[in-house]
Amino acid sequence: MLDYTHNGWLVAASLAVALMAGFTGLSLTHGASRLDRPRRKIIVALAAVVLGGGIWSMHFVAMLGLQLPILFYYDALITLASALIAILMVGLALLLLHFRARSLPVIVGAGTIVGLGIVVMHYVGMAGMQLCRPVYTAVDVAIATVASVLLSVLAIWVAYDSRTHRNILLGTACFGLAVFTMHFVATGLTGFTAADAGGGAGPTLSNQVLAMGVTVSAFLICGAFLLTGITFIEPAPSAT
Repeated sequence: MLDYTHNGWLVAASLAVALMAGFTGLSLTHGASRLDRPRRKIIVALAAVVLGGGIWSMHFVAMLGLQLPILFYYDALITLASALIAILMVGLALLLLHFRARSLPVIVGAGTIVGLGIVVMHYVGMAGMQLCRPVYTAVDVAIATVASVLLSVLAIWVAYDSRTHRNILLGTACFGLAVFTMHFVATGLTGFTAADAGGGAGPTLSNQVLAMGVTVSAFLICGAFLLTGITFIEPAPSAT
C-alpha cells in the first residue's frame, strides 16, 4: 500500500464548500412548500444541483489535497457520472420532502437517500482514479454508509423539523459534517496501490484540469451562498 497524506488547507476548503452548499440548498427550499407546483419544481431542481454539486465539489477538493507518491489522474466520464449521481439522489430526497407530507418516515427516507447518495458518489468518484487503485472491503463500505446515513438523516430531520432560520443553520452544520465525515471515514479505511494504465470509460482528466473544474464549481457555490445569505438575514415571515 502507498503512504499518503492530506493537504490541510484543502481539507479545510472542502469542509467550507460542503457548508456553503448545505446552507445555499437548504435556504433555497425555505418556503418552497407554499409555492405552486411548477415554481416548486424549479426550486427543488436548483437546490438539488447546489447540494449535489456541493457533495461532488467537496469530494474532489479533498481529493486534490490527497498527496500520494505517484502521479494519477481520473476518468472524465466516471467523474461526470459521480456528479450526476449526487445531484439526482439529492433531487429525489427533495422531491419527497416538498411534494409529500413531512411525516417521520418521509424525513428518514429522504435523509437515507441523501446519505446513500453521498456514499455512491464517493465510491464512483474513487473508481475513476487511473494509475492508482483504491482498495477497500465490504466492511469498510458498510461503516462509511452507516456514518453517512445517520448523519444525513440527522441533517434532514434538523433542517425540516421546523423551517426556521435556526433549524436551517443547524441543518447546514449537520449536512456539511455528514459529507465531510463520510469522505474522510471512507478515505481513512481505503488503501491505495499503483496500477497499470487501463482503458478508461472516457477521456483522461488530469489533476490540473480537475482543479480548474472544481474551482469553477466552488466559485459558483460561493456566489450562490452570498446571494442566499443576503436574503437569509432579511426579516421574513415564517415559512414551511
